[in-house]
Amino acid sequence: MTELEPRARLQLLIAMAGDCAAPEADRHEAAARAAGLSGAEIDAARARRSFDARVNAAIALACAVRHGADWREAEARCAQAGFDAGARALIIGLGKLSAEQVRAMLGGITQ
Repeated sequence: MTELEPRARLQLLIAMAGDCAAPEADRHEAAARAAGLSGAEIDAARARRSFDARVNAAIALACAVRHGADWREAEARCAQAGFDAGARALIIGLGKLSAEQVRAMLGGITQ
């Protein structure tokens, strides 16, 4: 697959949301569980990692962008993982959002 699947997108959003307040975290967990994520996958996403190598590459790219690091190597890993240019652009865009903006996106998914 070359796109960012809904399950992977949700893991990425949770990872980029940073430290959520308890009520938000509960809503995010409900959406994640509804998407089929296990508790361990949700906890990993909150810690900005994933058991899935593809999702892990996506999280690394978004984090590199967010922190102003040179993200070319992380983007190359995403391409090697099979993400097409559109998916990589989405990941880079998520990295440019603040944690508050990402939490707002998650709020729209979980309400």
